[in-house]
Amino acid sequence: MPPVLMLQRGASFDRTLLTQGIEGQGMTLPPSRHGFLRMIMKMLSITPQGSHTSSKKELITLPPIKVLVTEDNIPNRELVKHFLKNTAATLSMAANGKEGLKLALTEKYDVILMDMEMPIMDGYQFLEKFRKEELNVHNARTGVIALTAHASSEYRQKCLNAGADDFLSKPIKQEKLLKTILNLYNRMK
Repeated sequence: MPPVLMLQRGASFDRTLLTQGIEGQGMTLPPSRHGFLRMIMKMLSITPQGSHTSSKKELITLPPIKVLVTEDNIPNRELVKHFLKNTAATLSMAANGKEGLKLALTEKYDVILMDMEMPIMDGYQFLEKFRKEELNVHNARTGVIALTAHASSEYRQKCLNAGADDFLSKPIKQEKLLKTILNLYNRMK
């Protein structure tokens, strides 16, 4: 018989209901969403992702590098800022490709995070113009990571063909972002 989750109205759950040979857990109504999910996961012996009870994840350390984030969505910019705040990376922000192009041709960045779909100038237009001018300005290729809501392999290839060096689909996870930045930085050295 599968485990049973018993729900009961009241201030506390009457545990005597579970002494009748039923394997399971009990909780009071109405359950919180978090509490309900936690109880089901406990009953099914499922460990939550990111749980500290699992093996510790290796911390990814970024060297002191310069990163340009070109993203029109303020919450996405703030998320990247939050993900990089405890690293040695220096961060600059641009709200569109036109601002990003001006910054990228004025200063040398180690890695550029580029949203591919923005107003004014999108990531494709940025890459077309930037790739034409960067060697004359910086004497080296700059690593560009395309950021997009599309996750298909065709879209990834479209971004790489446009001049991006790597690709991340949104929503972005911190560990994946840091690994991608570090790998690209090491490739471009």
